[in-house]
Amino acid sequence: MWRALFYFIQLAILVFAAVWLARRPGTVVVEWLGQRIETHVGILILAVLVFAAVIALLYRLWRALYWAPKAAGRKLEENRRRKGYKALTQGMVAVAAGDPDEARRQSKKADVLLNEPPLTMLLSAQAAQLNGDEAAAERYFDAMLENPETRFLGLRGLLNQALKRGDDEAALGHLREAYKLRPNTPWVLENLSAVSERLGSYDEAERTLREAQRHRALPKPEAEHRRAEVLLQRARGRAERGRPDLAMKDAKQALKLEPDLAPAAVFLAQRHAASGGTGRALKVLERTWTRKPDPELAEAARQLLKDEAPLEVYKKVQKLVAG
Repeated sequence: MWRALFYFIQLAILVFAAVWLARRPGTVVVEWLGQRIETHVGILILAVLVFAAVIALLYRLWRALYWAPKAAGRKLEENRRRKGYKALTQGMVAVAAGDPDEARRQSKKADVLLNEPPLTMLLSAQAAQLNGDEAAAERYFDAMLENPETRFLGLRGLLNQALKRGDDEAALGHLREAYKLRPNTPWVLENLSAVSERLGSYDEAERTLREAQRHRALPKPEAEHRRAEVLLQRARGRAERGRPDLAMKDAKQALKLEPDLAPAAVFLAQRHAASGGTGRALKVLERTWTRKPDPELAEAARQLLKDEAPLEVYKKVQKLVAG
Protein backbone atom coordinates (compact mmCIF):
# COMPACT_ATOMS: atom_id res chain seq x y z
CA MET A 1 0.00 0.00 0.00
CA TRP A 2 2.72 2.45 0.96
CA ARG A 3 4.70 1.63 -2.17
CA ALA A 4 1.69 2.36 -4.37
CA LEU A 5 1.08 5.63 -2.56
CA PHE A 6 4.73 6.65 -3.00
CA TYR A 7 4.54 5.80 -6.73
CA PHE A 8 1.46 8.00 -7.21
CA ILE A 9 3.11 10.86 -5.36
CA GLN A 10 6.13 10.65 -7.68
CA LEU A 11 3.86 10.53 -10.74
CA ALA A 12 1.92 13.55 -9.51
CA ILE A 13 5.15 15.51 -9.05
CA LEU A 14 6.27 14.69 -12.62
CA VAL A 15 2.90 15.68 -14.09
CA PHE A 16 2.92 18.90 -12.10
CA ALA A 17 6.45 19.73 -13.33
CA ALA A 18 5.49 19.00 -16.97
CA VAL A 19 2.39 21.21 -16.77
CA TRP A 20 4.35 23.95 -15.03
CA LEU A 21 7.01 23.98 -17.77
CA ALA A 22 4.39 23.83 -20.54
CA ARG A 23 2.73 26.96 -19.19
CA ARG A 24 6.06 28.78 -18.97
CA PRO A 25 7.72 28.39 -22.36
CA GLY A 26 11.14 29.90 -22.90
CA THR A 27 14.43 29.51 -24.66
CA VAL A 28 17.95 28.87 -23.49
CA VAL A 29 21.01 30.12 -25.38
CA VAL A 30 24.45 28.59 -24.82
CA GLU A 31 27.60 30.10 -26.38
CA TRP A 32 30.80 28.12 -25.93
CA LEU A 33 34.00 27.95 -27.98
CA GLY A 34 32.45 30.03 -30.81
CA GLN A 35 29.39 27.81 -30.99
CA ARG A 36 25.84 29.04 -30.30
CA ILE A 37 23.15 26.64 -29.20
CA GLU A 38 19.55 27.79 -28.78
CA THR A 39 16.81 25.44 -27.53
CA HIS A 40 13.64 25.30 -25.50
CA VAL A 41 13.85 24.95 -21.71
CA GLY A 42 11.93 21.68 -21.75
CA ILE A 43 14.27 20.11 -24.29
CA LEU A 44 17.27 21.21 -22.23
CA ILE A 45 15.84 19.68 -19.09
CA LEU A 46 15.07 16.46 -20.97
CA ALA A 47 18.63 16.38 -22.33
CA VAL A 48 20.04 16.86 -18.84
CA LEU A 49 17.89 14.02 -17.50
CA VAL A 50 18.91 11.69 -20.31
CA PHE A 51 22.57 12.57 -19.73
CA ALA A 52 22.21 11.89 -16.01
CA ALA A 53 20.52 8.55 -16.73
CA VAL A 54 23.33 7.53 -19.08
CA ILE A 55 25.97 8.49 -16.49
CA ALA A 56 24.13 6.52 -13.78
CA LEU A 57 23.88 3.50 -16.07
CA LEU A 58 27.58 3.66 -16.93
CA TYR A 59 28.46 3.98 -13.24
CA ARG A 60 26.41 0.92 -12.33
CA LEU A 61 28.00 -1.04 -15.17
CA TRP A 62 31.47 -0.04 -14.02
CA ARG A 63 30.61 -0.92 -10.42
CA ALA A 64 29.28 -4.35 -11.43
CA LEU A 65 32.41 -5.10 -13.46
CA TYR A 66 34.69 -3.87 -10.68
CA TRP A 67 33.07 -5.94 -7.92
CA ALA A 68 32.30 -9.05 -10.00
CA PRO A 69 35.58 -10.90 -9.16
CA LYS A 70 35.20 -10.21 -5.46
CA ALA A 71 31.54 -11.27 -5.48
CA ALA A 72 32.48 -14.46 -7.30
CA GLY A 73 35.23 -15.08 -4.74
CA ARG A 74 32.81 -14.60 -1.85
CA LYS A 75 30.37 -16.99 -3.49
CA LEU A 76 33.05 -19.63 -3.89
CA GLU A 77 34.18 -19.14 -0.27
CA GLU A 78 30.59 -19.46 0.95
CA ASN A 79 30.16 -22.71 -0.99
CA ARG A 80 33.47 -23.98 0.36
CA ARG A 81 32.51 -23.22 3.96
CA ARG A 82 29.06 -24.73 3.48
CA LYS A 83 30.64 -27.96 2.22
CA GLY A 84 33.17 -27.83 5.06
CA TYR A 85 30.49 -27.50 7.73
CA LYS A 86 28.54 -30.31 6.10
CA ALA A 87 31.64 -32.52 6.27
CA LEU A 88 32.18 -31.51 9.90
CA THR A 89 28.58 -32.43 10.75
CA GLN A 90 28.77 -35.75 8.92
CA GLY A 91 32.04 -36.50 10.70
CA MET A 92 30.43 -35.92 14.09
CA VAL A 93 27.56 -38.20 13.09
CA ALA A 94 30.09 -40.86 12.06
CA VAL A 95 31.81 -40.55 15.45
CA ALA A 96 28.48 -40.95 17.22
CA ALA A 97 27.71 -43.98 15.04
CA GLY A 98 31.13 -45.52 15.71
CA ASP A 99 32.21 -45.48 12.04
CA PRO A 100 35.99 -44.81 12.18
CA ASP A 101 36.63 -44.81 8.40
CA GLU A 102 33.85 -42.33 7.64
CA ALA A 103 34.84 -40.16 10.60
CA ARG A 104 38.46 -40.00 9.41
CA ARG A 105 37.42 -39.25 5.80
CA GLN A 106 35.06 -36.46 6.82
CA SER A 107 37.56 -34.96 9.26
CA LYS A 108 40.20 -34.67 6.50
CA LYS A 109 37.63 -33.17 4.14
CA ALA A 110 36.48 -30.63 6.74
CA ASP A 111 40.06 -29.71 7.55
CA VAL A 112 40.83 -28.97 3.87
CA LEU A 113 37.62 -27.07 3.18
CA LEU A 114 37.44 -25.00 6.35
CA ASN A 115 41.12 -24.51 7.12
CA GLU A 116 40.13 -23.69 10.70
CA PRO A 117 42.00 -26.03 13.06
CA PRO A 118 39.94 -25.07 16.15
CA LEU A 119 36.85 -26.47 14.42
CA THR A 120 38.33 -29.66 13.05
CA MET A 121 40.91 -30.79 15.63
CA LEU A 122 38.32 -32.28 17.97
CA LEU A 123 36.79 -34.29 15.13
CA SER A 124 40.26 -35.42 14.02
CA ALA A 125 41.10 -36.50 17.56
CA GLN A 126 37.87 -38.45 17.93
CA ALA A 127 38.38 -40.09 14.55
CA ALA A 128 41.88 -41.13 15.64
CA GLN A 129 40.46 -42.61 18.84
CA LEU A 130 37.90 -44.61 16.86
CA ASN A 131 40.73 -45.95 14.71
CA GLY A 132 42.65 -46.96 17.84
CA ASP A 133 45.43 -44.44 17.21
CA GLU A 134 45.71 -43.08 20.76
CA ALA A 135 49.05 -41.36 20.06
CA ALA A 136 47.55 -39.35 17.19
CA ALA A 137 44.52 -38.48 19.31
CA GLU A 138 46.78 -37.20 22.08
CA ARG A 139 48.72 -35.08 19.58
CA TYR A 140 45.49 -33.45 18.43
CA PHE A 141 44.40 -32.81 22.02
CA ASP A 142 47.82 -31.33 22.81
CA ALA A 143 47.51 -29.04 19.79
CA MET A 144 44.13 -27.87 21.05
CA LEU A 145 45.79 -26.53 24.19
CA GLU A 146 47.53 -23.84 22.12
CA ASN A 147 44.24 -22.17 21.19
CA PRO A 148 42.23 -20.46 23.99
CA GLU A 149 38.98 -21.41 22.23
CA THR A 150 39.77 -25.13 22.29
CA ARG A 151 42.00 -25.40 25.38
CA PHE A 152 39.20 -26.64 27.65
CA LEU A 153 38.15 -29.31 25.13
CA GLY A 154 41.77 -30.37 24.73
CA LEU A 155 42.14 -30.77 28.48
CA ARG A 156 39.05 -32.94 28.62
CA GLY A 157 40.38 -35.13 25.83
CA LEU A 158 43.76 -35.51 27.54
CA LEU A 159 41.99 -36.28 30.82
CA ASN A 160 40.03 -39.10 29.22
CA GLN A 161 43.23 -40.45 27.68
CA ALA A 162 44.99 -40.38 31.07
CA LEU A 163 42.07 -42.06 32.86
CA LYS A 164 41.88 -44.72 30.17
CA ARG A 165 45.50 -45.71 30.71
CA GLY A 166 45.21 -45.38 34.52
CA ASP A 167 47.58 -42.43 34.86
CA ASP A 168 46.05 -40.56 37.79
CA GLU A 169 49.02 -38.20 38.14
CA ALA A 170 48.58 -36.89 34.60
CA ALA A 171 44.79 -36.82 35.03
CA LEU A 172 45.12 -34.69 38.16
CA GLY A 173 47.32 -32.19 36.31
CA HIS A 174 44.78 -31.86 33.49
CA LEU A 175 41.92 -31.52 35.97
CA ARG A 176 43.67 -28.73 37.86
CA GLU A 177 44.16 -26.82 34.62
CA ALA A 178 40.52 -27.38 33.64
CA TYR A 179 39.44 -26.19 37.11
CA LYS A 180 41.33 -22.92 36.58
CA LEU A 181 39.48 -22.35 33.32
CA ARG A 182 35.97 -23.37 34.43
CA PRO A 183 35.77 -24.06 38.16
CA ASN A 184 31.99 -24.64 38.19
CA THR A 185 31.88 -27.39 35.58
CA PRO A 186 30.28 -30.55 37.07
CA TRP A 187 32.54 -33.14 35.39
CA VAL A 188 35.64 -31.19 36.45
CA LEU A 189 34.57 -31.09 40.10
CA GLU A 190 33.45 -34.72 40.18
CA ASN A 191 36.61 -36.09 38.56
CA LEU A 192 38.93 -33.76 40.49
CA SER A 193 37.54 -34.96 43.81
CA ALA A 194 37.70 -38.64 42.79
CA VAL A 195 41.26 -38.52 41.42
CA SER A 196 42.50 -36.43 44.35
CA GLU A 197 41.07 -38.98 46.75
CA ARG A 198 42.70 -41.88 44.92
CA LEU A 199 46.06 -40.12 45.09
CA GLY A 200 45.67 -39.35 48.79
CA SER A 201 45.28 -35.60 48.29
CA TYR A 202 42.44 -35.49 50.81
CA ASP A 203 42.51 -31.73 51.41
CA GLU A 204 41.93 -31.06 47.73
CA ALA A 205 39.34 -33.82 47.45
CA GLU A 206 37.32 -32.52 50.42
CA ARG A 207 37.51 -28.92 49.20
CA THR A 208 36.41 -29.94 45.71
CA LEU A 209 33.49 -31.94 47.05
CA ARG A 210 32.33 -28.89 48.99
CA GLU A 211 32.47 -26.90 45.75
CA ALA A 212 30.59 -29.65 43.91
CA GLN A 213 27.86 -29.59 46.54
CA ARG A 214 27.65 -25.80 46.47
CA HIS A 215 27.32 -25.72 42.69
CA ARG A 216 24.98 -28.75 42.69
CA ALA A 217 27.35 -30.75 40.54
CA LEU A 218 26.54 -33.70 42.83
CA PRO A 219 23.35 -34.46 44.75
CA LYS A 220 23.66 -33.36 48.38
CA PRO A 221 23.44 -36.91 49.89
CA GLU A 222 26.12 -38.22 47.54
CA ALA A 223 28.40 -35.22 48.10
CA GLU A 224 28.08 -35.51 51.89
CA HIS A 225 28.69 -39.27 51.82
CA ARG A 226 31.84 -38.81 49.74
CA ARG A 227 33.03 -35.97 51.96
CA ALA A 228 32.56 -38.17 55.01
CA GLU A 229 34.60 -40.94 53.37
CA VAL A 230 37.37 -38.49 52.47
CA LEU A 231 37.42 -36.99 55.97
CA LEU A 232 37.71 -40.49 57.44
CA GLN A 233 40.65 -41.28 55.16
CA ARG A 234 42.31 -38.00 56.14
CA ALA A 235 41.68 -38.77 59.81
CA ARG A 236 43.43 -42.13 59.51
CA GLY A 237 46.38 -40.51 57.79
CA ARG A 238 46.67 -37.85 60.45
CA ALA A 239 46.52 -40.45 63.19
CA GLU A 240 49.37 -42.36 61.55
CA ARG A 241 51.41 -39.15 61.39
CA GLY A 242 50.94 -38.52 65.11
CA ARG A 243 48.18 -35.89 64.93
CA PRO A 244 45.41 -37.46 67.07
CA ASP A 245 43.72 -34.11 67.73
CA LEU A 246 43.22 -33.38 64.02
CA ALA A 247 42.32 -37.01 63.36
CA MET A 248 39.56 -36.85 65.97
CA LYS A 249 38.29 -33.56 64.51
CA ASP A 250 38.02 -35.11 61.03
CA ALA A 251 36.24 -38.19 62.37
CA LYS A 252 33.69 -36.02 64.21
CA GLN A 253 33.08 -34.01 61.05
CA ALA A 254 32.63 -37.22 59.06
CA LEU A 255 30.01 -38.46 61.53
CA LYS A 256 28.29 -35.10 61.44
CA LEU A 257 27.93 -35.39 57.68
CA GLU A 258 26.88 -39.05 57.81
CA PRO A 259 25.81 -40.05 61.34
CA ASP A 260 25.39 -43.76 60.45
CA LEU A 261 28.87 -44.21 58.96
CA ALA A 262 30.05 -47.18 61.01
CA PRO A 263 33.78 -47.03 60.10
CA ALA A 264 33.93 -43.37 61.20
CA ALA A 265 32.18 -44.22 64.47
CA VAL A 266 34.58 -47.09 65.11
CA PHE A 267 37.60 -44.89 64.38
CA LEU A 268 36.36 -42.10 66.64
CA ALA A 269 35.59 -44.60 69.41
CA GLN A 270 39.12 -46.00 69.13
CA ARG A 271 40.55 -42.47 69.39
CA HIS A 272 38.52 -41.82 72.55
CA ALA A 273 39.60 -45.15 74.01
CA ALA A 274 43.25 -44.41 73.21
CA SER A 275 43.03 -41.22 75.26
CA GLY A 276 41.36 -43.02 78.17
CA GLY A 277 37.77 -42.19 77.34
CA THR A 278 36.22 -45.65 77.09
CA GLY A 279 32.86 -44.31 78.23
CA ARG A 280 32.82 -41.69 75.49
CA ALA A 281 33.89 -44.34 73.00
CA LEU A 282 30.94 -46.57 73.91
CA LYS A 283 28.55 -43.63 73.65
CA VAL A 284 29.77 -42.95 70.11
CA LEU A 285 29.14 -46.57 69.15
CA GLU A 286 25.77 -46.61 70.86
CA ARG A 287 24.64 -43.39 69.16
CA THR A 288 25.61 -44.73 65.73
CA TRP A 289 24.01 -48.12 66.41
CA THR A 290 20.65 -46.48 67.14
CA ARG A 291 20.76 -44.88 63.71
CA LYS A 292 21.89 -47.98 61.82
CA PRO A 293 22.87 -51.27 63.49
CA ASP A 294 26.09 -52.68 62.13
CA PRO A 295 28.10 -55.76 63.24
CA GLU A 296 31.26 -53.65 62.99
CA LEU A 297 29.96 -51.47 65.83
CA ALA A 298 29.26 -54.45 68.07
CA GLU A 299 32.71 -55.92 67.35
CA ALA A 300 34.32 -52.57 68.16
CA ALA A 301 32.48 -52.47 71.48
CA ARG A 302 33.59 -56.01 72.29
CA GLN A 303 37.21 -55.07 71.58
CA LEU A 304 36.95 -52.04 73.84
CA LEU A 305 35.67 -54.24 76.67
CA LYS A 306 37.92 -57.26 76.16
CA ASP A 307 39.78 -56.65 79.43
CA GLU A 308 36.63 -56.54 81.51
CA ALA A 309 34.78 -59.42 83.11
CA PRO A 310 32.66 -61.47 80.70
CA LEU A 311 29.45 -60.57 82.53
CA GLU A 312 30.22 -56.84 82.29
CA VAL A 313 31.03 -57.21 78.63
CA TYR A 314 27.77 -59.02 78.05
CA LYS A 315 25.75 -56.35 79.87
CA LYS A 316 27.35 -53.42 78.06
CA VAL A 317 27.11 -55.03 74.64
CA GLN A 318 23.47 -55.87 75.32
CA LYS A 319 22.89 -52.25 76.29
CA LEU A 320 24.53 -51.18 73.06
CA VAL A 321 22.48 -53.43 70.79
CA ALA A 322 19.28 -52.67 72.71
CA GLY A 323 19.73 -48.99 71.83
